[in-house]
Amino acid sequence: MAEQLAQPGVYVEEVSGGVRTITPAATSVTAFVGRAARGPVDRPVTVTGLDGFEREFGGLWPGSRLGFAVRDFFLNGGSQAVICRLYVPPSGGSGVSRLTWGQGSAAMALDAASPGLWGNSLRARVDTTGAPPGELFTLVVTDLGRGTTERHAGVSLYGDHPRCVRTVLERESALARSTLEPLDPPAAGTARVRPAASAAWEGDVGARDAAVAAAAAAVKDAVAKDAAAGPRADAAKAAAQRATAAGAAAVAAQQAAQDSADAAARALLDAQAAVDAAAKKDQGVPANAAELAAATAARDAAKKADESARTELTAKKQEAADAARRLEEAERESGKAAQAVLQAGSALDAARTALAGVRDAAARAAAALGGSDGDASPGSEEVRKQFARLLDLADLFNLLCIPPFDRDGTDVAPAVFDDAAAYCTRRRAVLLVDPPSSWRTASAAVDGFRAEADQLGGRGRNAAVFFPRLLQPDPFENGRIADFAPSGAVAGVLARTDGARGVWKAGAGIEAGLVGVPDLSVRLSDRENGLLNPLGVNCLRSFPTVGRVVWGARTLTNPADSEWRYLPVRRLALFIEESLFRGTQWVVFEPNGEALWGQVRLSVGAFMQQLFRQGALQGSSPRDAYFVKCDAETTTQADRDLGVVNIRVGFAPLKPAEFVVVQIQQMSEATPS
Repeated sequence: MAEQLAQPGVYVEEVSGGVRTITPAATSVTAFVGRAARGPVDRPVTVTGLDGFEREFGGLWPGSRLGFAVRDFFLNGGSQAVICRLYVPPSGGSGVSRLTWGQGSAAMALDAASPGLWGNSLRARVDTTGAPPGELFTLVVTDLGRGTTERHAGVSLYGDHPRCVRTVLERESALARSTLEPLDPPAAGTARVRPAASAAWEGDVGARDAAVAAAAAAVKDAVAKDAAAGPRADAAKAAAQRATAAGAAAVAAQQAAQDSADAAARALLDAQAAVDAAAKKDQGVPANAAELAAATAARDAAKKADESARTELTAKKQEAADAARRLEEAERESGKAAQAVLQAGSALDAARTALAGVRDAAARAAAALGGSDGDASPGSEEVRKQFARLLDLADLFNLLCIPPFDRDGTDVAPAVFDDAAAYCTRRRAVLLVDPPSSWRTASAAVDGFRAEADQLGGRGRNAAVFFPRLLQPDPFENGRIADFAPSGAVAGVLARTDGARGVWKAGAGIEAGLVGVPDLSVRLSDRENGLLNPLGVNCLRSFPTVGRVVWGARTLTNPADSEWRYLPVRRLALFIEESLFRGTQWVVFEPNGEALWGQVRLSVGAFMQQLFRQGALQGSSPRDAYFVKCDAETTTQADRDLGVVNIRVGFAPLKPAEFVVVQIQQMSEATPS
């Protein structure tokens, strides 16, 4: 400054105020560890929404429950997730699809960007349309599973080109990587090459897909014929049955008409005999004339009845003949329909056999590409090794969820939860433990918790368990209701509560509703809740008008360690630790003396005062709510000689009001106020 004071005047100099602001750390960044359909396996990936998870890892996948947990997290208010994809390759392979074609210097080889069966649906081709002669070409990569296509124009096989295909794919492609080493520049006078314009691999795969499609179409056609032949046969059989019944009725009516005609004929004969008898008597007697007239009238009536009965008999005979003809036709049609059913069934069996054969061939061809989803049930040792390696690369996470690894929701091994809880203690995070599948009732949960060595891992101040599981429709089972791990949804509720109220507010109560949860696997009563809460098992409850909510906020700490019993208290402490750890990095290598200690007290005190003003701490004054000490008492001369600065911070946290007691007294006129 002295060199600048060359002439009289006013000089302005900026001087630091000595207060270094401590920025509050994030509180609800949630790490998810599990298997996915696709995505990186060598690093964690941060996503800020379900669309990001779908883009990077394929979204919901029937092979594991990771996607469902991430979906529930964002659905319930989560905003930032760190995804760690576990992958155990099959023995003798990497699980990455590899595509090769061409020979010599014009050969082309691509790997899928990440392991998994998804890579077997990749298609690649070299397009030289419109390209000038030389080395440049356009590489077209298509993912048939998603229907997306990438075009990388103007790429080269040579390493000295600025758009070397290997570099371009690593930088721009989400689908493929080049596995061949870039070519060295050719000798002077030697022409540069590019891959062949047509890829045999693409043609082979296309033929395979066409064969599968043709076989599937044959099965569809056979199924349609079988479906049509069955009702036709049933209709023909029903028509035959109706014709048989009608024929039997017609025969019965014909017999009745025959009986009626026979009776009429006998009546006519009797009437004629009566007339003849009356005519033979004395014709001069008037009485005989009257008897003759009556007999004649009776005969005429009997004659008419006989004629009518014979007419009805003729009609009934015709009806019986028609019924017999219809029965014969129905029986012929029924036979034809039955034959059609047999033929359609045979065609369906043949088509299904052909489809199975084509699919087997396609599966063998796909297996030759090398894509594999890996081990569906990775061992505990492999899981522990992988999640620690991946999470070490994550800068920050506050909550950790490890949903079931396979489709059936098989429990994660307790040893994995134990290691995860210890890891969370080192990283100042909280592990959210899913309940074992054997906890199907409240009593089973109590017994299982007490037998924690066999049933539950992850005991500690930095872990919390939530019970029961969630009942939700499974889109891969036609909407069938299945149970899912609750950790993802609970993490979302905690994130939502942090954003609305602060990390010191328990993520439980009527405001902690579970979104997208139609029901719970166990409906707990108040008495059952009372058995689980003292053990540290946080209950999920269903209440009228309120719906499904989180109804517990305790850690899995040892009962003797009562100061960390409540989850919001523990998370507040971790938040303060993380914020101070990150906000005091500037102290490193500063002169260790009173000036430094005063700056530390000022910075940390300002941070704690901000928490006090936000209502995160107990007490009516800052003196009652917190203290910050950094002086000669906390940092002795021996500490200074070792280069150590000791900062001691104490705070009085707000604990959740689990038990609200309302005292009611009835007053009378004589009761003093």
